[in-house]
Amino acid sequence: MSSSNGSPEQPPAWWLWLRDPYPWHKFKAVVPGVSRPQLSDLWFYGVLCTILMLLLRGLLHYSLLKPLGQRLKLSDRRVRLPGWFNARTRLLEPLLGHRRRLASAELKELARTANVSERSVENWLRLRRNRDKPTQLARFTECSWYLIYYTVFVTYGLVLQWNEPHFWDSRHLWLDWPQHHLSRAAFWYYMLELGFYASSLITLTADIRRKDFYELTAHHLVTIGLILLSWAFNFTRVGLLTLVIHDAVDPLLSFGKLAKYLGAQKLSDATFGVFLIVWVLSRLVALPIRVVYSVYAHSLPALEIPPCLVYYMFVGMFVLLQVLHCVWTYYIFRIVLYLLRTGQTDGDIRSDSEMSDNNEVEDDDDLADNNAAVSSNGKVVGKTD
Repeated sequence: MSSSNGSPEQPPAWWLWLRDPYPWHKFKAVVPGVSRPQLSDLWFYGVLCTILMLLLRGLLHYSLLKPLGQRLKLSDRRVRLPGWFNARTRLLEPLLGHRRRLASAELKELARTANVSERSVENWLRLRRNRDKPTQLARFTECSWYLIYYTVFVTYGLVLQWNEPHFWDSRHLWLDWPQHHLSRAAFWYYMLELGFYASSLITLTADIRRKDFYELTAHHLVTIGLILLSWAFNFTRVGLLTLVIHDAVDPLLSFGKLAKYLGAQKLSDATFGVFLIVWVLSRLVALPIRVVYSVYAHSLPALEIPPCLVYYMFVGMFVLLQVLHCVWTYYIFRIVLYLLRTGQTDGDIRSDSEMSDNNEVEDDDDLADNNAAVSSNGKVVGKTD
């Protein structure tokens, strides 16, 4: 390709991330029948799809999911707080700081400093944990959105790639690069996935706050980074395969949680068992072997380029993604061990991110108005079974 004055077109700055880079004119060469990603599409279609995902989620929430949850008689009632709670919060909150839980010695010290009983502090801490706890209806609508999205797009990704050579043989991820044709169906799959993860990052603070908030934020940032990087350098086969393997387990997680919220405990338990198997096979076996190892070991020889910044960025983001998967695997097996040890299946422990810090199940939604009648000084004065 040539510029307007007849001199060869110079590559953009980001192309120099390739050391001894692949010739720019070959990368940009027009090949009949081959459509390749364009950077300009990211800014227009990427932003457009992010907005569309936000609008679609809002539309489904108010027109379908919330009315459905109400029809199923799911509670939208938050915990009722006793009259003494606000006064006790003004007294104890500054002393508690950012701590969520207290050891026995810390509890005694806090009670002594505030000049209240330890039981009063315990009651306040439990009410404080449940104060902003999401309602059944809120959990149902959020879970339903993720179930709809992941079910549709896992199916979309499988249909799109099932007959593609790279879906079955990782060597084809790199063959004939950079002349990898991007179909219109694959284009929209990529853009909508980018829009979904970008919109999820935007709504993360408004969604139900979970224990793994920071891990989930890092996960979304890494995923978006991999989508952008693979698009810029036309590693779209890698991106497509990664997305479908990565998302394969998510419909099971959302379905299992929905079953729990609707009271189908046996179905929830069975789904959790299937989820555990698919999680290990997809996130800990297929993704590292089929994609991460291929990026590390096969990419440079196949592309005939030396190690460079793009390579290290690509490998680094995949390694970080795999580390996050290992962290979540640790959380999941904590749940499994908890179930095996206690046989408890009443709490909402189907999510790898909703488990409490001390292996406890925080599921006392009705704490404020169930067991204890609490006097104005915070002491328990009676119980009603």
